[in-house]
Amino acid sequence: MKISIDLATIIAAVVAAVVGLISARLQINIELRKWPRAREDAIAVDLRRAIQEYATLIASAVHSMCWLTWAATCGHEFIDRNGLMSYNQEQHGILPEISGSLSVIAALDKEAYEKLAPIAEELYGLDAKVGKLAITFKADGEKAIQKLAKLHSQVAPFEREVPRRIAGIVSRRVEERANLVSKRKK
Repeated sequence: MKISIDLATIIAAVVAAVVGLISARLQINIELRKWPRAREDAIAVDLRRAIQEYATLIASAVHSMCWLTWAATCGHEFIDRNGLMSYNQEQHGILPEISGSLSVIAALDKEAYEKLAPIAEELYGLDAKVGKLAITFKADGEKAIQKLAKLHSQVAPFEREVPRRIAGIVSRRVEERANLVSKRKK
């Protein structure tokens, strides 16, 4: 049996098309399997950046508060109305940024948000105490300074523990995500 050149060309084209379709389908399947991991990796990178920003903002806010309350422990010559106003302006700029960074974290990982939010809430509570004392400074500066100095015993330990608390939360979340990705590979 002799096959014409035209028929051989058609058969070769069909075979090439089938091989091309099979190859394309296999490549699509490979990419579809890679996609969830790539997406998870991208979310993890964004989450790490958001938590890094959050940690930096929290550290900055609590350090300013710690410095102010420490200065109060040194006496009235280290605290004046301008210093309190400067502290207020600084916190007024940082605290909304903390809320914003928490919003980003919540959008990326609700559980991480739930674990990190109490740190910010504690910071807001301490800042409210400082703010109330700053308001009383004009009426009785010496008494306000004494109370700010007492507040240092709450602020200083908080400043020291914040990095550990954030690190513990982040370490657990990174481990959980790594385990999740590992399970998907199997």
